[in-house]
Amino acid sequence: MNELLSDPKFLVTATSAALAGLLYLIRNEANSKITTAKDFLLNKLEESNKENKKESLESSIRKHERINEIQKDFIKLEKSVQTDITLLAHKADETSKRFERIENQIEKLDDKIEAQGGVLTQIYNIVSRKGAD
Repeated sequence: MNELLSDPKFLVTATSAALAGLLYLIRNEANSKITTAKDFLLNKLEESNKENKKESLESSIRKHERINEIQKDFIKLEKSVQTDITLLAHKADETSKRFERIENQIEKLDDKIEAQGGVLTQIYNIVSRKGAD
């Protein structure tokens, strides 16, 4: 579990999934509220229509326009969040690739150190034998 929590790609993927889930819930809630608001406005329009048809209609139109503006703003926000999620996923992928390159370099250095250790052991053995002669 700790290995997963220290993996940046996993964290970004988990964060992206959480953000996508949260965005889905927010979108559903907003759509529900918008639908409720539209229904409320339509009912109010019908009641007000009896008293003053023209004034009620103008008010309803303004409210619907505002709702449409809010919907457009929400869509822009949703696109922005999706872009941010994509950017985070891309950065996580780049970071993962960098970690892999660093790990490969470390492995190569370890191999070189092991090879040098073997050579040093051989030199030591040769020097030890000559010292014994």
